[in-house]
Amino acid sequence: MVNTNFTNHIPEEILDEFAMQMLCDEDQALWEEHLLVCDACQDRLGEVDEYIRIAKDTSAAISNPELQKRRSLAKPMMAATHAALVLAFVLGWQFIFLPR
Repeated sequence: MVNTNFTNHIPEEILDEFAMQMLCDEDQALWEEHLLVCDACQDRLGEVDEYIRIAKDTSAAISNPELQKRRSLAKPMMAATHAALVLAFVLGWQFIFLPR
């Protein structure tokens, strides 16, 4: 069990564990009590929660099969576009500089 002194703020590592609900029930309850009266820790918890939400959203997006499918199609499409532009450029120069 964590010794809580409610005149101090929640330590950063405890706040992270609290946000991810990794503390035992008793410690979780003690820090919840502190959060009821400490605006500074509430603000910090909000920031940690936002970071966790962004990390989860990013992880979900990275592992999204549809996104992976789009990425796998993007490289060949970009290569084909590049080849077409090079070909158009070369053919364009031929039409300009070659006698007719």
